[in-house]
Order: sequence, then structure tokens, then C-alpha cells
Amino acid sequence: MATGNMAPMMRSREVTASGNIVVSTHQYAPALLIYRGDMAAMSLAQITFAISNAMPEQLREGWRLLANSQIHAHNERTALPTARWIADNGQALGFRTPSISERSRAFGILEYINRLQLNDRQKFDAQGNAFDKSALTKRMYVPLLDWLEGVKETPSPMFPEPLQVATWYQELRVFSINDAHAELSSGKLREHDFLQP
Repeated sequence: MATGNMAPMMRSREVTASGNIVVSTHQYAPALLIYRGDMAAMSLAQITFAISNAMPEQLREGWRLLANSQIHAHNERTALPTARWIADNGQALGFRTPSISERSRAFGILEYINRLQLNDRQKFDAQGNAFDKSALTKRMYVPLLDWLEGVKETPSPMFPEPLQVATWYQELRVFSINDAHAELSSGKLREHDFLQP
């Protein structure tokens, strides 16, 4: 199975009459789909042509927009019927968007998302709505405070150097491993909690 890039997870658009979730329309671009079988060995140009030939004529303009990454708010409606058709027919033809469980595994939240006891569309939307509130607060804090104090121009944020980020990651990793070992030793956690895929 060949894979493309993973696009940002947005809220679903709708559910088709067949019960398939129509994901954020731009995610149906050829470079973002997952392929199997013969399609996995094709070039992106060959895949784009093959998918175009497989779909009804009236959907090809939407496919052209998707294939050329030309989806914007003003023309998404043109591509939506194409997205519906891919949601309903693509998997049988060898192409599809990543599933909710595949995305959850990639983000490291599969077990968490499954514990929420949501239906598939709600899981998809929960992923799309997810954000790190601490990071958002930090990004908003200075500009908001400046605005409240009447400051006209807020300085650009200073991003840490990659080496600093790597150091912080290593420190967090060591802390997490030590904490996990302490929890295991105390019996609060079981080892197989960490071995779940």
C-alpha cells in the first residue's frame, strides 16, 4: 500500500446516502489519497488520469480542481460531488482518504479517541477540532495583552532553535520514561498499557 501526505484534519463535510463520511474536500487531492493494488505502483500523473477516467464525466471538473490543488471557499461546491463519489466508490477502485483509525494511530491517539465512545463522524470531527490549548494560549497571550494595553505593534514571536527543541524533547522523554517506570513499580499502570499499537 502506498501512502500520500497527511493533510490537516478538518471537520467532515457530510455523510453520503451510503453512509460514508465526506472529509474536508481538499483531502481528496491525488497526493493525499492512499492507494492499493495496481494503483500503488503508478505515478501520480497516471493515478490522476486513471481516477478521472473511472468517474462520471460530470464530476471531472471537480477532480481537475482537486488534482491541481485549486480548492478554495468559492469553488469547493464544484468539487463536493466529486468528493462524495470518491467517498462512496474510491475504496472499491483502489483509492481512499486515510481512515479515522489510521489518522488516530499516526497522531498517537487511537486508544484515546476510541475511549470517547463517539460514532465515526464524531471521531473525525473531534480530530479536526483538536488543538493544544496551552500552545494556543501562549500564541494568543502576548498579542491579546498588548491589544488590551493599547500597544500598536506586537513583536514577532521568537521561535526556539532546533537544538533547543531537541533538548526539551529529550528532557521530556527521560522524565516520561522515569515517571512511567515509577507508575509501573507502584502498580498503578500495567506494562501492556504501553505496548498497545
